Amino acid sequence: MTISSISLLTPSQISLISTIDIAGLTTTDIAPLTSAQIGGLTAAQIQYLSTLDLQALTSNQVLGLTTKAIAALTSSNFVFDATQLSVFSTSQIDSITTAALQSISTTQFSGLTVSQIGILTSTQVQSLTTLQVNGLSTTQVSGLKTTQVSLLLTSQISVLTTLQLQTLTTLQLTSLTTLQVASLSTLQVAGLNTTQVAALTVTQIKALT
Repeated sequence: MTISSISLLTPSQISLISTIDIAGLTTTDIAPLTSAQIGGLTAAQIQYLSTLDLQALTSNQVLGLTTKAIAALTSSNFVFDATQLSVFSTSQIDSITTAALQSISTTQFSGLTVSQIGILTSTQVQSLTTLQVNGLSTTQVSGLKTTQVSLLLTSQISVLTTLQLQTLTTLQLTSLTTLQVASLSTLQVAGLNTTQVAALTVTQIKALT
């Protein structure tokens, strides 16, 4: 497969390329493809692209990936960097499997924007590793919806730093369940600011004792 031939193909024609030929593509072959042509890649084909090919995709090309293609990526080949992840659309974020999501390093995860954090599904939120949760920036923490906060596992709550907890708005804080509140360490509770402490509900305060 040469660069001159694949770059002239339509998305429909690209979808017909054998997986063997897809596996033989280089970053030079991929570079001139438009987002529409990238969109022609099927779920089966994308699994045969090398990690170098995937990492070389431009932001515009990444946006061309279909949700089926993204959903087909596994923990071993979900290798998008922070910049690439930052351009994922709502539907693309939604299509990331939990296995692929868990494989993302904290450096990669830092690329997710506030709006992207806010659209993570309940399953995705609960699948986040403790390293990923602990690595959330304060900006990302602020992007969590109250429904997402209330779904965090106690193991995830336990790794939140003082700075992350202090970032929680009163609405986010009061959305914590009694089980979540009870899992807070004395150091975490001590780190809450006066406004947050005042916002705790009676039920939440009882859960601390």
